[in-house]
Amino acid sequence: MFSFRDLHTEAEHREFLNQFCAELARRSAGALELTIPTSRIERCTRVVGVFDRAGAMVGGYIVNLGPELILLSVVPQGPRQTWLQRVPLEQQAELNLIWRNEGIGHTAFALLVWTRIIYDCVRCGRPVILGSGYENPLNRWYKIMGPEMIYAGPATSSGLTVYVYAYSRAKLIGTYAASFVDSFAAKPLRRLRGRR
Repeated sequence: MFSFRDLHTEAEHREFLNQFCAELARRSAGALELTIPTSRIERCTRVVGVFDRAGAMVGGYIVNLGPELILLSVVPQGPRQTWLQRVPLEQQAELNLIWRNEGIGHTAFALLVWTRIIYDCVRCGRPVILGSGYENPLNRWYKIMGPEMIYAGPATSSGLTVYVYAYSRAKLIGTYAASFVDSFAAKPLRRLRGRR
């Protein structure tokens, strides 16, 4: 139904970034607008596109082992150096720029794409996975699962407020499972409560 392909060319990277930025703007009702040059992702370990049967890119994500991590580059020098003194770069990977457009639904993305994302992160072998967000809609799950917040504040690249988290592989899996339960199991319960 959907296929996954590593993207290598500048044209593929441009399409990936254009789609990511368009979805960020759409989902934030225009509050979050970015323009990202392709040079920012050209050295990433894996830039993955998700394609439908017709060959259209409908989603994507990045799993990057470095040596340069995009998420650390948006953290100001002080907090970044403090973090790197505790956790060497060689122990870290990043999960970044996750997006989907209307060509793939929420359920398919959660079941197929997120499962693949978590698998790729676990398989990369790094004990620490960095992740980020411009909002924190799962804050209550973060408090339960306990990833470490490295930084919350303006990104050095855009000035937008960004949250950068560090996950162990186990906590990444746990956060995915918790958010999955929240998205799918809790909705029927909320609907039942609403009928009373």
